[in-house]
Amino acid sequence: MQWIDHHVLAQLGHDVGEALLPHLISLFVEDSAMSLADMQRATDRQDAEALLLLAHTLKSVCATYGAQVSQQQAKALEAACRQQNWHDIGIYLDALQRSVPESGQALQDYLLQT
Repeated sequence: MQWIDHHVLAQLGHDVGEALLPHLISLFVEDSAMSLADMQRATDRQDAEALLLLAHTLKSVCATYGAQVSQQQAKALEAACRQQNWHDIGIYLDALQRSVPESGQALQDYLLQT
């Protein structure tokens, strides 16, 4: 599975400068792990409003880095939060728990290839 869109990531590198890209990718890995933990806590509390904001933020961040699979899952989670569909929220959060770390690894691998 292709976890990231290399064209989006290359454009990000061009926009911010290739020297800054490793630092930004490191931030993505760290921040997204914290976001997933926050999402789990919001889900445990059944706080749909907090989870909606977290999903929306993660969706935007993933779009910036070209993490297309995670972006789509965060978008679906956001929609489930709006409907307070806790069954689907669980499904999409589980999917993000797998795809976000995979996307982070793909981002780090991209750095090694360039």
